Amino acid sequence: MATPLIVVIGSANADRIIQLPHLPARGVTVTDGRFMQTFGGKGANQAVAAARAGSAVTFLVSLGIDAEGDAMLAAFRHDNIDVSHALRAVDARLRGTGRRPRALQLCARPVARRPGLHAYVLAGRQ
Repeated sequence: MATPLIVVIGSANADRIIQLPHLPARGVTVTDGRFMQTFGGKGANQAVAAARAGSAVTFLVSLGIDAEGDAMLAAFRHDNIDVSHALRAVDARLRGTGRRPRALQLCARPVARRPGLHAYVLAGRQ
């Protein structure tokens, strides 16, 4: 039986997850959260699943010209996904300005059933 050939056209994104030991109480700051970054996106998930199931996969995707884009390409290649046609793009607002993209600033808000001030701090992430 021949190996299935699949072309996926879709998106890829970086998911940022903060795992907290508990939701901060109103007015309390939690400082021992764990930060994780994983890659996802509907197209990326489909491409990885098909490749891991044994198909030959080509993934047509547009990624930023940054460290996250580089890391995503490396992860796709690690799963034997052909990303030779991936586009690399600078944020359209910066195009033609000569400026480089700024480092990501992370701001997250926990989901709570009751409104109020909840805060947490991740060392080295500000």
